[in-house]
Amino acid sequence: ASGGTNMYPAMADAYEALIGATAKLKHVILMTDGVSSPGDFQGVAGDMSASRITLSTVALGQGSSEDLLEELAQIGGGRYYFCDDPQSVPQVFAKETVEASKSAINELPFVPQLVRPTSVLDGIELDLSPLLLGYVVTRPKPTAEFILASESGDPLLVWWRYGLGMSVAFTSDAKNRWAGEWMTWPDFGTFWAQIIRHAMRKDDNRGVFVEVERDGNRTRVVMDAVDDNGRFIDEADTRLTVIDPRLKNEKIAMRQTAPGRYEASVETLRRGAYHFDIATNRMDGTSQRSSRGIAVGYPDELRLLPRGDELLRQIASVSGGRYDAPANSITEDDDRTARDPVPIWPWLLMAGLVLFIADVAFRRVEML
Repeated sequence: ASGGTNMYPAMADAYEALIGATAKLKHVILMTDGVSSPGDFQGVAGDMSASRITLSTVALGQGSSEDLLEELAQIGGGRYYFCDDPQSVPQVFAKETVEASKSAINELPFVPQLVRPTSVLDGIELDLSPLLLGYVVTRPKPTAEFILASESGDPLLVWWRYGLGMSVAFTSDAKNRWAGEWMTWPDFGTFWAQIIRHAMRKDDNRGVFVEVERDGNRTRVVMDAVDDNGRFIDEADTRLTVIDPRLKNEKIAMRQTAPGRYEASVETLRRGAYHFDIATNRMDGTSQRSSRGIAVGYPDELRLLPRGDELLRQIASVSGGRYDAPANSITEDDDRTARDPVPIWPWLLMAGLVLFIADVAFRRVEML
């Protein structure tokens, strides 16, 4: 705040950072008052424009060099904004992001091209699909599977692994702006259903339902198991492995409490994450595993739980008081009295000591 402004090095650094970037959209936002140390600002803005890097400027505060900043925005092919209130800066940046991203939109009709065959699109006749009316121009990630493309080779449908999950990018839309004709395509619903099913987490534990419920310092694990025909799976050897926050393992045998239901209760005293692994060995020789987890953050007394209204009513009833009384009733006069027993033995003891001392004094002191 107490220093000067030097725009040229910042503009030059932005230009050098973006000139080697592989992004399709390169955009710079310059926010300043424009009162700066001298520099070839117009030259840098011209270099940006020649390299397909757009430049927008934001004049901040009264007394800004508005003419210079407006000129730089024109040279850079961007937009010029004036802000005299810092609270409006986020709105300007949000608007500028939307405006700049429009240059990455291609709204020429095209027919999707299959780049890589995949079983996910089995049964879908892409050759007979209608035209899409636009898409967002992007680049695929290095680890992505390139499935569909536009006629110019830009990505339309790609997916890639992210950790244990799956991410899918479809650069057009599924509404009537770009996909109005696609919505009438008979394979439209099938296409999205198979894409979404491909991205969903795969669950191999069919017929197994596990519930984890924490009650105080203990956690109850309940598993219900049925076979493919909906019949309960009974007399299965089911064991629960608990991994506590110290990574200590404990194996517990789950007991059957109902048809197809197995339960176990474990102590969860320590804060942290607990991992539960359930291994089931059935009578027919097949086995199955399920995993669940729970995180113990802080004691229950600190949790935002519902009020204990019933307990408060009992306390008020037993003590002869009122539940949820209005605040002004606390200071009202009350004619009722209460006994306050006071032990008298300290006073009697003091009186006895005084009499004892007086008796000794009278006996020892000779009275004239």
